[in-house]
Amino acid sequence: MSQKAKQNDYLVDTEAGGKLTSEGRNEKTESLKDLFLENLFEKLQKQHQQESPVPRRIRSQTVLRGKKKIAAGGLGVVYKYVDRRLEREIALKVARDQVVHSKSRLQRFLREREITAQLQHPAIPPVYQCGKLSDGRPYYQMRLINGTTFSSCIKEFYNESPSVQSPSNEPFDKMLRSFLEVCDAVQFAHENDVVHRDIKPANMMVEPDGTTFLLDWGLARRESNELENETSEEQIQDEQEVMGLALTRDGQQLGTPDWMSPEQAAGDTRQHSKLTDVYGLGATLFQIITGSAPHASRDKDSSETLAEQLHRIVTEDPPEASDVNVTASPELASICRKAMSREPENRYESVTALKKDVIRWQRREFVEAHMSRYSPMQKLELFSARHRRLILMTVVTLVFMLGGAAWANVEVTKAADKTQHALDNQRRTNEQLLTSLERFSEVVMEDDILAVPQLKGLRDRLLKDLAAQYKLWSLQKDGTPEELSRAARGTMRLSQIERETGNLIRAIESGSRAIELAEQSVKYSLPEKVLSHRLVLLEAIHSQAGMMLASGNLSRVNELIQHTSTVLKLVEKSLSSRQKYEQESKLKRLEMSVSYRQANQKKSTEERQKWFGKSQKNAHEAVKLQRKVLALNGNISQVIALVTALNAEALTLHKLARTKDAIVVYEEALDILDARKKEVRNPDQEKQLKQIRIMILFNAVMSYRTVEDFDKARGASKQGITICKELKQAYPLVIRYSQELARGYGNLAEVELVEYLKTMKPELLDAMAVTFRLAAKEYLSLFKQYPDRKGYQGAAAIQYLRLSKTLHWAGRDKEALNEFKRCLSLNNHPEKLEPTHGANALAVIFGYCLLIHDEKPDDITNHPAVKRLPEVFEIANDLLENVETVYVDLFVQDQAVQRMKKISCIAKAITAAEETIKRRAKPKK
Repeated sequence: MSQKAKQNDYLVDTEAGGKLTSEGRNEKTESLKDLFLENLFEKLQKQHQQESPVPRRIRSQTVLRGKKKIAAGGLGVVYKYVDRRLEREIALKVARDQVVHSKSRLQRFLREREITAQLQHPAIPPVYQCGKLSDGRPYYQMRLINGTTFSSCIKEFYNESPSVQSPSNEPFDKMLRSFLEVCDAVQFAHENDVVHRDIKPANMMVEPDGTTFLLDWGLARRESNELENETSEEQIQDEQEVMGLALTRDGQQLGTPDWMSPEQAAGDTRQHSKLTDVYGLGATLFQIITGSAPHASRDKDSSETLAEQLHRIVTEDPPEASDVNVTASPELASICRKAMSREPENRYESVTALKKDVIRWQRREFVEAHMSRYSPMQKLELFSARHRRLILMTVVTLVFMLGGAAWANVEVTKAADKTQHALDNQRRTNEQLLTSLERFSEVVMEDDILAVPQLKGLRDRLLKDLAAQYKLWSLQKDGTPEELSRAARGTMRLSQIERETGNLIRAIESGSRAIELAEQSVKYSLPEKVLSHRLVLLEAIHSQAGMMLASGNLSRVNELIQHTSTVLKLVEKSLSSRQKYEQESKLKRLEMSVSYRQANQKKSTEERQKWFGKSQKNAHEAVKLQRKVLALNGNISQVIALVTALNAEALTLHKLARTKDAIVVYEEALDILDARKKEVRNPDQEKQLKQIRIMILFNAVMSYRTVEDFDKARGASKQGITICKELKQAYPLVIRYSQELARGYGNLAEVELVEYLKTMKPELLDAMAVTFRLAAKEYLSLFKQYPDRKGYQGAAAIQYLRLSKTLHWAGRDKEALNEFKRCLSLNNHPEKLEPTHGANALAVIFGYCLLIHDEKPDDITNHPAVKRLPEVFEIANDLLENVETVYVDLFVQDQAVQRMKKISCIAKAITAAEETIKRRAKPKK
């Protein structure tokens, strides 16, 4: 290799602290080899003839070939590289030298890197890797954007003598599409509690295909921590320099306030919020429709100072876009005016609200920000544009009618009849097409065979084709209320398909569009038909709530719940009793799900119990409503809905430690299924009822186990296992049933384990060993079939670990050691698979004691595994200090542990466990 080539080839170590070497070697990595693991895996390969497992921690390296410097900013320099291993171009941003020596700037660079990496959105460049160079400068790799800045696109548009601004002007509409993509990125950031604070066309890049990115997150911060890291004089000075509020320490102005909001110009960072970004987007839209920044000086000879410009931004309203460019669209100018209001509370409440107004202008709909400025003639013009076909037919009909001739009257009538007949045929055709698509999409989305990994490619292609068909409905802009309602239904299905294919962001966008279409159908509906359209609206809201629940945006789910309540009040008197109970039950189940999610997010027990209490209350209300529905319409679908609601209520009762109440509800659900078994009419219903029965049985096992009713717990486990075997035999390609079977074996083994710890009956150990082995083999079989699903690998490792512990307690140490080695071959840190599970950590300790004694009985303190034990004891210590568990006695009495008393951490743990036993023996006062 030439000397020049060597200088341009680098290894970038993604682990902070790794040393860069031009020979392609990481000296830190070589110094940290784990000899214990290497020796152990070598033995396991010889014994089992299988692939070595992938370690939990990987120090990956990427070979980059440097090309050229492409950009520079206040924080870092961006270089263009080629990733030689993947043969792709990437951008590498490296912190400047002075950044490393400034605590505030270094913190801002690292924050920019972290936030950009966490915001996974199509309009935000993805971060690939990060690390430090050998001189200590941090860096990160990201996608290379081959395009031009948005400000250059705007400048090019105005240099080419732009035509009138209208939705039909393709170059102008292209700029708006880029703007809307940026709006999506900002809204996504806001939903993740991040505020950008530096939105302007220069921080946006547009690729040749129109893909737009929002860059430069150096000023971004999390709104919940708005004062964090921004209180020192150095930090405030640093931020003001970047924003253009002051000169840099070198005497240069780093930014420009031409797009800045009043609260930023005032210099009070505490006032910065999401509405600051709304202002920045409004300023960007201002430049799109005028060709210049809103706060730029209009006088070329102006000598306005920075202080004077900032004072003007704070004290004066921004200029009118129509004054800067007389050809600017009045509606878009109104949008800018609202978004750039000096008072934040007068701006759009969110980026979504701003985006919707721009989209209304594109669709020739009424723009909310401009409503007070429309003249009657403009309103008529907009109405005419949206209903041109209807108006044309009406005018033609009137012309013929005013002719007064009988012949004309007859011909007009015939023409009208033919037209109406053609429209009716078209509507019937559209309805039939939608119905056919619905049936086909349901088959594709719900068919268990198509869901198997081997057929994923076929399933995704089918769903992609279906999505293309449904997309046509989502593009509907006008039409009759029936057509808009049909479009809403189609767009709902599009949203569901996009979620199924992993595009949750697009699914949410389609869900919002479905609600818009449904609201339009209600708005233009005749009074006698408004109910059916409102029911479609309710369905669209429920569907979107499910999408938002999946994304974790609980605040948006609560907004949709309020929307549902509002619509329900409007239709309450028009609904039948059954419809009313169904809708109210859906609402309660949605509220239950939100409360359940809230509970799982809380750290304190008190907070968790409060939210679980709310969830249980809503679940109980849903059950009561579903009983009423079943009384009015007792079909099997309503039976399934009731049993599902009962299962949810029982789960919340179990979480509230009302275990006996939970058992009563579980048993009622099972009794209902038994009573309705004869009503099943087809194999699909039978399969569905079996799936629900499995879910209830396995959930009930937890409650039976808690109250120590081991016979019922064992019976429920075995019944569930039998059903799983039946389904697996009938549908051998369906992964779900193998997965549930493995779970069933694990449940049964856990029941036997808890019973053993309670009774210490030695005969239970053999049964436990058999069941744990069955669970382990089932999970291992799943992992071998689907090696990309690492969850199966971890589950198999845990089952082998528990099998090892069981065999050890049964005195079968040779077998126990073999199963422990098998566990380690699947995961070299099994105690971390369930990091709060002390019993797993204790099983690892037993396994290491057996391993050390087997390999170095005469030199136990120098065995490589000894180094691992302190970390394992950190997880097990809580269990060994718990006076209410027999694990303490089993640990102290264990012969394998006693043999290892020379190891300091084990000796210390034995002493602590003995103290626990003494505390237990003391009489309670």
